Amino acid sequence: MREFFLEEAMIELKIQKALENNSYKKEIVFCMIAEELKGLCFKSSNIGFIYLQEAIYMYLSTPLHSDIISEIYSKLAVRFGRIPLSINRSITKSISDAWNDKRFNKSNYTLLSTSLSALYAPQNAEFIATIAENVIIRLRKELNL
Repeated sequence: MREFFLEEAMIELKIQKALENNSYKKEIVFCMIAEELKGLCFKSSNIGFIYLQEAIYMYLSTPLHSDIISEIYSKLAVRFGRIPLSINRSITKSISDAWNDKRFNKSNYTLLSTSLSALYAPQNAEFIATIAENVIIRLRKELNL
């Protein structure tokens, strides 16, 4: 069991290194993230979509620690000239809009994350982590890890 977790950690480290060193194109990862979000009825015209896309990319390329979401919001706020609370609200609204869209299949999404209830929209951090995990699975296949 311990070997499995060690192997998983090594794979995630390789993905982070590939993203940090730009050996794997940022545009390709952004396209993967966009596909995941659009598949869940997110509107790319919504500013929350752009913030989410950036947040998920940062989540993928940053070593995980307990305060990663706050750090991501702070970095996004600086990048877009906003305050972290504004970033948080835009992401929350984007998730809520997609969640309440009649085309959004909640049962498919809950299969991605077993801790989510189909009754309530997920919290931002949980949603970001879930989509990032799906992108990691796709990256593993593409990078043959």
